[in-house]
Amino acid sequence: MSEKSGRCQAEEMLGIAKTYRDAGLSVTPIAAGTKLPVGKWKIFETQLIDDADLEKRYLTPYNGKLPDRLAVIGGAISGGLEMLDFDAGGVEFEPWKESIPLKLLDRLVIEQTPSGGYHVAYRCAQAEANQGLCYRLLFDEKKKKDVWKATIETRGEGGFCVVAPSDAYSLIQGDWLRPPTITQDERDLLIDAARSLDRKPKESVSVIATPFEPDMDRPGDLFNDDPQTPHAILRILLKHGWILDRESDEQWFLKHPGNRSKEHSTTLSKSNGFLHAFSPNTPFEQGKNVPPFEVFAVLEADGDYTKAASTLADKGFKPPVPNVDLSAMLEKTVAVTTFASSGPVGSRNIIPGIEALGKFCTDLYSGALPLIWDVGLGELNRIELAPNRIIVFGGAPGSGKTALTMQLAIDALALNSDLRIIVANVEMSPSVLLERQVARFSGIPLGIVQLRKFSTEQQSMIDTGIKQLETLARRITFVVPPFDLKIVAEAVAGYGGDLIILDYLQRIPLQLGNQHKELRVEMNRVMDSIRVTASTGRCVIGLSSLNRAAGREGYDAGTLTLSSFKESGEIEYGADDCFGVCFGNAHESGKLLVPIKHLKSRHHEQQDFNLLFDGALQSFAPLDIS
Repeated sequence: MSEKSGRCQAEEMLGIAKTYRDAGLSVTPIAAGTKLPVGKWKIFETQLIDDADLEKRYLTPYNGKLPDRLAVIGGAISGGLEMLDFDAGGVEFEPWKESIPLKLLDRLVIEQTPSGGYHVAYRCAQAEANQGLCYRLLFDEKKKKDVWKATIETRGEGGFCVVAPSDAYSLIQGDWLRPPTITQDERDLLIDAARSLDRKPKESVSVIATPFEPDMDRPGDLFNDDPQTPHAILRILLKHGWILDRESDEQWFLKHPGNRSKEHSTTLSKSNGFLHAFSPNTPFEQGKNVPPFEVFAVLEADGDYTKAASTLADKGFKPPVPNVDLSAMLEKTVAVTTFASSGPVGSRNIIPGIEALGKFCTDLYSGALPLIWDVGLGELNRIELAPNRIIVFGGAPGSGKTALTMQLAIDALALNSDLRIIVANVEMSPSVLLERQVARFSGIPLGIVQLRKFSTEQQSMIDTGIKQLETLARRITFVVPPFDLKIVAEAVAGYGGDLIILDYLQRIPLQLGNQHKELRVEMNRVMDSIRVTASTGRCVIGLSSLNRAAGREGYDAGTLTLSSFKESGEIEYGADDCFGVCFGNAHESGKLLVPIKHLKSRHHEQQDFNLLFDGALQSFAPLDIS
């Protein structure tokens, strides 16, 4: 920018600053290309800047440049002005906006920042000091690790925002000269909607005892922690007269019974089942995040929490109680009594033998078969995905182990309607993983999908594949790098996950920034933590890299063994099943014949088998139905 154009812009901003000030806003000049006030500005929290001071600050170079930006200061000095600052590229803005009634939303001043964030402004008699409302775990470039960062904050007393028409700031709606004045109830609605998006746990999460494992065993706590609870609460609301208005990826929007307005009055989180009522005309406290158990108690038990807990216990929300009569067992009946243990109680790591026997016999004579999730036909079902299992696949780069495990998981979703999966992949983005599934579902080669060059007929086939995949994608959650097992645990706790894919084990630490310097020790810690996860009724699929081999033949069926896995001792100890995915050989079908070596089995006899791999479609099939 030339000196002349810089001065013209500074003079233009000077005039705008005077106009804003004359409209009752406290302003201060901002240095060119920054968010730094020119000179001391705190005095303008209590008095408006005068013309002479404004002119001096705008027309005197600061760090070699004339100021080209303007900030508005919040609080009483600007008539009770308060601003919501959406940071991190505005990641929370759309979900927040969907919770705000249109009549209120349309009145607000909204602008976009250079980084893609947003400022939302209004006046209110009860504007407060700056405060963080919503936090998200984000990667810090300076610290080189994930930290909790505020993604929504208020800027009121003691705060300011750079505003349009400053360089690179654009006004979307409203007028800075006339910010709307809203009521305390309306302000509370805006603030509560922001807080409802907060992801930061109220208490620190243990790394080993992950969120998969609830600390409380009361029926209400177990109900709150169950991944199916959000859908259960939605059904209860609809049963009691609520009307589903619409939904987003993160929440449902509902109208309470008797609501004749065009706007929703209630939101329900899809991740944790918390209800948020914006109207005083519901049985729930306005502006409060109501946990699922409280919703259940109010609607299903007329506010009787004892009755609600008893009802949930009858539905299975209770810890297992060993109450099997041994004499009845011998007669193969299910008559029960209660066992009393004289040993110490209260330890989560100790189960008296009589209790363990009682639980086993209860399962044995219940008539229910052990749960194994169906994953397909023929040889594919030799890979048993079941609760409490750790299954590890090892293979060289390019062997197809990621394609195989993703196919198993996606097909398990299709064949088991209640299943939910978590995918944590350190090398491939969700888009790349889904692109492969689109090729498989549509029958269009991956290369054509990647190049985005397809005929009308192929487009139709791709559309059909995407529609099939869309119904399954609602039960998939991706964890993107950088991440550790703690972050994966938080994903499972927030979104639910029966089947968890960790791709791959040697690259996912127990805790970022706190890895052990020896990979063997770190892998032992990782497998211990994964075992805790699996013991809570989940299946964990881990992918393992292999030790370097001399040439391709080092990864063939004849040479691939469990010792080929990196840190094989720790993996062998922790896993229930280990499979080796070998390099494939040409088959008469035109596909690759891929040997799958069953290298370890804790529950059944080991048995190797072969699959046919279609690289163009990233699809595995048994020999007999290929």
